[in-house]
Order: sequence, then C-alpha cells, then structure tokens
Amino acid sequence: MKSLICAVTVLAVSTAQAATIYVDAANCPGPGDGSVRDPYCSIQTAIDNAVDTDEVVVAQGTYFETIDFLGLAITVRSTDPNNPAVVENTIINGCGLSNHTVVTCDSSEGSNTVLSGFVITNGNASFGAGMQILKNSSPTVTNCTFTGNTASPNGGAIWINSSAPTFTDCTFSGNSASARAGAMYNQSGSNTTVTNCMFSGNTANIDGGGMYNIPNSSPTVTDSVLCENTPENIFGRYTDGGGNCLAKTCDECGGMLDDIYDVGVCPVDMGAYEFQAELFVLCCPWNCGDGDGNVGIVDFLALLAQWGGPGSCDFDGGGVGINDFLDLLANWGPCPK
Repeated sequence: MKSLICAVTVLAVSTAQAATIYVDAANCPGPGDGSVRDPYCSIQTAIDNAVDTDEVVVAQGTYFETIDFLGLAITVRSTDPNNPAVVENTIINGCGLSNHTVVTCDSSEGSNTVLSGFVITNGNASFGAGMQILKNSSPTVTNCTFTGNTASPNGGAIWINSSAPTFTDCTFSGNSASARAGAMYNQSGSNTTVTNCMFSGNTANIDGGGMYNIPNSSPTVTDSVLCENTPENIFGRYTDGGGNCLAKTCDECGGMLDDIYDVGVCPVDMGAYEFQAELFVLCCPWNCGDGDGNVGIVDFLALLAQWGGPGSCDFDGGGVGINDFLDLLANWGPCPK
C-alpha cells in the first residue's frame, strides 16, 4: 500500500511539472504571467520561468530578442509549426547587433529540447549567427527557416561544435559568412542529422556556401536539396543518406522542391526575404512602450513603470535601471531603419 501511495505521489509531482507557457508580442510591454489570458511578451522570459517538460507556445509576431535554452528539456514552438503561413509570421529577430546569436544551446541540451516553427533572422556573430549548438548538445529543430544571418568568419546560420543536433523540414536561405559555411558549420566531431531540408542562396567567401564540415565531423544528409550556394553546396565529408539533390541551380532538382514544401518547410522567396517591411520591421528595442516606431514619452513612462524589475524596457538583461534609461534617451526619436 505504501508503495502504491509513493508511486501515485511521484506521478502527481511529475505531471504537475508539465505546463504550457504562452508568449505574445501583442501583450507587450507586459511582462505578463505566461498564462493564456496574460502571456509573456518575451520568449526568453518564458524560458526563464520554464522547467523540464514544459511547452512554450509563441503567438505570431516579431520578437526582437535572442534566446538561450539554458539546458532545459522544453519545447519552444509557434502556434502551428506545420503551417508555413504561421511559421513565416513567427519571427525571432536578433536585431543585427554585433556578437548576437539568435538562438543558443550550449548547456548539453538533449533531443527533448525542441525548437519548432520559427523564422530565425538578423543574427550577427563570429560563429553561428542564427544558432549556436555547442558542448555535447543535441536539440531537435523542426520546421524552421534560417535567413538573413551573418557570421564573420564562420557559420552564417548555424555553428555546431562537439554536438549532435537534428534538423528536419528546415530551410536555410540567404545566410552568409566572411570565410566558411554560409549556412551550416560542423566542427569538432559533430554528428548532425539533416533530413528533408532546403539549403539555397547561402554564401561564403572561402568554402562551403551551404555546409562546411571539419574532417572529424560526420553529418548525415537525407532527402534534402542543396542548390545555388556559393562557392559550393557542401565542403568536406558527410554521409549521404539518400534522396538528396545537390545542384548548381535549384531548377535542376525539379519535383524534389515540391516534395519538401509539401511536408511543411516554408518556401523562401529570396526577393521577399530581403528584409521586407511586413516581416523584418524596425529593430528598435527602445520603442518598448507602444511599438509605434518612435522612441518617445510613452516608452519613457513604460520604462519608469518597470523600474527595478524585468520588462520590455530591460535592454541589457539586468533589470530595468539607469543603463536602460540612458540607452532610451540616447535613441530618442524615430527608430532606425
């Protein structure tokens, strides 16, 4: 009888830990409480308040921030990762600020750490501007589009070091690196799995426009299209899982493009993704009060209301304070375009 009671107690505790946390940029300046009625307005705030097995559900919108999974076995997803229209409009924008990777997994995250259904853009870092996966991490990434990320020198979209992530139904397009790996950089024994993904229009100045693999790494690529990457689609050793198309032009891959798009990968129109206004809007964190494109009195009052705590006007992550106040004053007026 005691054993049964203990088992029921453990089950109840385990079940109680799993929760759904909601995020919606429309609820800014927040901060919200993560409920469906009062969602957080920051994805990172939701992660900070999550525990293993939780699910973070992010409403459509543009989130000007960078996020770190902090080693948590959680799912962070859009409202419908299998709907390209939803993915296209659920955007994490790193603002193009120097040394800002948009998504980080560097705390030995496992396969139960899931990122699904986002556009990851405007990262700017030395390595892995869109996402860094380091230190024996193996997250699962599905139905995501990495575009408009820039690294100097290596890994415009992704840097993978001593890790084994899985990418399924993802698009890598329009990323760049000053040296190697316009899109994906596999380093130091990384065993990345890439399935049903699209790499197109990525550029590197030296090698590996689509993918660059250090000799002791062994990524596996299956049912994927790599085309129109410069100077080549893949540089270095990889395992061909079959069903791939590597071509100079994407037209050569024919029906494979349709097959990939049918399963939910968001097709990337390079002209449209050249930072079109409706998707990559003003990157202006100081416009933290009303998001009207102009840093002014409403934003100043929002900062004062959040003083000493977290909130949309916490620009440095240390709580709203004097540094944030000075940043806001320094950027007073129209947001930069």
